[in-house]
Amino acid sequence: MTAVLVSRRAILPELAGWVAGAPRAVHLITSASSVTDAGMCALAAAGVETVVVEDYDSDQTTRLIEATCRRVGASRLLSTTEIDVQRCAAIRQRIGLPGQSVASANAYRDKYDMKSRVSAAGIATARMALADDAAAVDDLMHRADRFVLKPVRGVASKRTFMLDTAEELQRMLSRTASRSDYLVEERLDGELFHVDGLMLDGTVLQAWPSRYLHQQWRTMYEAKPNLSVMLADGAEAERLVATVREVVDALPAAEGLHAFHAEFFVEADGPVYLGEIAARAGGAGIVEAYEHSFGVNLYAEPIRAGLGFVSSERVARRAPDTLHGWGWFPPHEGTLLRAPSSAPTAQTLRYDLLVEHLPRHFDGPHAVTDAVATILFRRRVTDGSEPEDEMTQLLEIERWWNTNTEWTKGENR
Repeated sequence: MTAVLVSRRAILPELAGWVAGAPRAVHLITSASSVTDAGMCALAAAGVETVVVEDYDSDQTTRLIEATCRRVGASRLLSTTEIDVQRCAAIRQRIGLPGQSVASANAYRDKYDMKSRVSAAGIATARMALADDAAAVDDLMHRADRFVLKPVRGVASKRTFMLDTAEELQRMLSRTASRSDYLVEERLDGELFHVDGLMLDGTVLQAWPSRYLHQQWRTMYEAKPNLSVMLADGAEAERLVATVREVVDALPAAEGLHAFHAEFFVEADGPVYLGEIAARAGGAGIVEAYEHSFGVNLYAEPIRAGLGFVSSERVARRAPDTLHGWGWFPPHEGTLLRAPSSAPTAQTLRYDLLVEHLPRHFDGPHAVTDAVATILFRRRVTDGSEPEDEMTQLLEIERWWNTNTEWTKGENR
């Protein structure tokens, strides 16, 4: 039996280890931006046939994926990346492969479909309207004060606009050519959390919540650090995990083992609002922090399950052994003159400055996952047993970064 795996994640050396000795032959289609010499050598040693494409998002790549499945007689089509959720489901449907269906893929990718289903199940979501539904948008403008305009199938906060008045929304809509691709939502100002884990055939196997320091749009448009840390076990964590189980139950089941990433807004003494959920692992530092906490890699487990390996017993763990957090520090619009070369805290497990030579000019972040430096850390405890309040440590890391970093506007010549 044969599996086709499509992925543009920069995980090729690790992937070679995950698939080595698989019961199914593996054919990989990946992006040129993900390729390293070490990764290609490791894949060749593992017997993986690899095809590298320049334009991973293109229709040509979609046709290549389907043609490869037909050529090798694939029994599985596996993916790790957001863009592949819907196109792989459509290919599975056309050629009769098992795995996540079109209905399930659409519900986990299309935010209007997703939140319509979740709201019908009684789970709180922001009020919303499709941008090309003039009557629904007008009604929303009379019921809400501030708005978000975002792509229906967007990712990483790209092309997302925060609008403070109905007049701003109207002006932005007047300049939006493809309104059918956009969703208008009431803006929520609660604290932002994410819940990550694994689900099997539409049932959550394992999940744990974390707290972001800033809402994602502030990272994208204000270059605020993308910082997050796992919650301690307790009522808030239990409420978020219970809610993500309800969300997964409300959506068409994704056949097989899948990672998921869900985001929730929580207002003071208010309900938990679903921001969105995806049937793939979260980006930035989520996978690394999760693996350090649970011993489970959110890329590896679904791939290995799809290849016929028996899942690790670790996927049944209810809670992590230890709590971890991560930070990705985005580029500002300007020139980076100075940045820390190390992170002198006892909790730091890894710190990487990704810029080789300073000064260096940037035109700002293009996605919330853009970074000039990254950090992985343990959540601090106060007396050797109890975790410290998560905001204390997140704010401390943000102050450390801001204090030891210097930017200037424009290019440094």
